[in-house]
Amino acid sequence: MKKLSLLCLAGAMLVLALATAVGPGVAGAAPSASDRNADRLPDSWERRNGLSLRLKQTYRDTDRDGLNNLREYRHRTNPRSRDTDRDGLRDGAEVRTGHDPRRRDDDDDGVRDGNERAGTVASFNSVTGVLVINLATGGTATGRVVTGVTELECECENENENENDGDNNDNDGDNDNDHADDNDHADDDDDTGDRDRTCPAGALHTGAIVHEAELKFTSAGAIWDEIELL
Repeated sequence: MKKLSLLCLAGAMLVLALATAVGPGVAGAAPSASDRNADRLPDSWERRNGLSLRLKQTYRDTDRDGLNNLREYRHRTNPRSRDTDRDGLRDGAEVRTGHDPRRRDDDDDGVRDGNERAGTVASFNSVTGVLVINLATGGTATGRVVTGVTELECECENENENENDGDNNDNDGDNDNDHADDNDHADDDDDTGDRDRTCPAGALHTGAIVHEAELKFTSAGAIWDEIELL
């Protein structure tokens, strides 16, 4: 029994030693020559985009576009530009709705994705919450806007920034830009970039342009699940 206890103690010490050697960081990641801060982002990509190697960049949303830096890397978008392809839609909104954040006109219809629209607001009753939308394809759609259920966002068409498009090719940077501006004020959680897209009071006025809207049908009737205004 004493020998078994000593073996268990030795095993526990070995596990503790391994955990200490790995150190804290992103789960499943370990420092390497190409990723010294173990945040699952190549150092060359971080340097090229002006991100500090002193901080873990995985879940930061530097440009507040709704994509954290890991997702920016995976989608090959510019982590310093809210709208990589400059089509009028933020990268996070494009990914969330199935658009390509690197193509201005996903459906090749000659209209930039940011100018595509689902329709316009026909009427909105702030007392009952009933919203009627005139659809661009003809007809109308009616449902209730429910506080805490309906996600209402406002996107500005002229929100494009004077930034470099950034092709995000996998070319190594020559300089170690460890002193890049990290004043992101971003917490380590996903998709924090939409916090500044809150619509002002009265946004659902007659004639307001609806970029996208999703209606779901429940036992309580039709409810608007998501509405994005331009």
